[in-house]
Amino acid sequence: VDLCVAGDILEISPGVYSENFIIRCNLTVCTNAHDKGGEAVVVSRHDTSLLIEDCEVTMRGITLVVEEGSLTHHALEVDKGILHLDTCDISGGLYGLFACNSSRISAKRCKFHSCYSFGVTLLNSTGHFDGCFFFKNSEDGVNVCGGTSDVALFRCRVTDNVAFGVHVHAGAHAEINACEILRNGQAGIAVTGGDPKRTGDLDKKVDPSSPPRTASPKSGKGNDGRSRRSSQKTPVLEEERSRWSAVVVKHSRVKDNAWQGILVHDGSLICRSNDMRRNERGAVTLTAFKESVYKSLEKNGEWLDAEYYCALDSTGTCALSKNKGVGDRGERE
Repeated sequence: VDLCVAGDILEISPGVYSENFIIRCNLTVCTNAHDKGGEAVVVSRHDTSLLIEDCEVTMRGITLVVEEGSLTHHALEVDKGILHLDTCDISGGLYGLFACNSSRISAKRCKFHSCYSFGVTLLNSTGHFDGCFFFKNSEDGVNVCGGTSDVALFRCRVTDNVAFGVHVHAGAHAEINACEILRNGQAGIAVTGGDPKRTGDLDKKVDPSSPPRTASPKSGKGNDGRSRRSSQKTPVLEEERSRWSAVVVKHSRVKDNAWQGILVHDGSLICRSNDMRRNERGAVTLTAFKESVYKSLEKNGEWLDAEYYCALDSTGTCALSKNKGVGDRGERE
């Protein structure tokens, strides 16, 4: 790697390489096309296996592993970089893939698994994953955080993770299309919270010339004691996307999860043509943190018990359409 210059192609012969390395120039890293004798595996024990900094890298057919014993490093880290992955296997470490500082990730036919925390973490970064598999991670399969984070999952499988299958929070956005989100230990998909830099306007005083708003009487607690709000047939507006975490889920199977199929805390959701049956706590739970509710009520000159009235308009919107397991108005099927 140290001998390469920008634009080089680095071919790795099959074998196990016990080392870690850093890439700081534009490269293509792949297995040797003329040697079909096995996998090229890079293993690190006490450090991140591969760090990509401020460059564009393409990787094909490489396995990256952090062995047991490392709880602070990642199999693959991208900092201010662009990464294209194809048919790679990423496992071990705190996160399998950690992308930060406006990095851009695209991955096809890759596996992210057996990590101590998240299979993939995007922190104020973007990603597009096609045909990838996220499984058996000790927390979330995919964790997307930050107001500039945006992820698209297409034809992916997110299964058997200990916590959430996909967690979108702190103002991040995601689109999940034609995926399978199955058998996760908590909710299949969780949408929580807003970007702290953009939710501060809840503290602003309401314009006295504006008409007062009233809470929907349909809000309240469900049979399981969890606060809920009624669904609204309103798309996720750009204003909402700039403030709260927002997720679009369509044509996917979100089933057999130990909590809800989809859990929304202070966020926005569009959910169309999905199969969300057989989740332990139902298809969808919509609720809000008390602090957000109280701020919303104060802003509008209202007073209600936040235990019973949650997630007013200022904490996001929800649109349900043509799903199995939940009706368009939020009723259980």
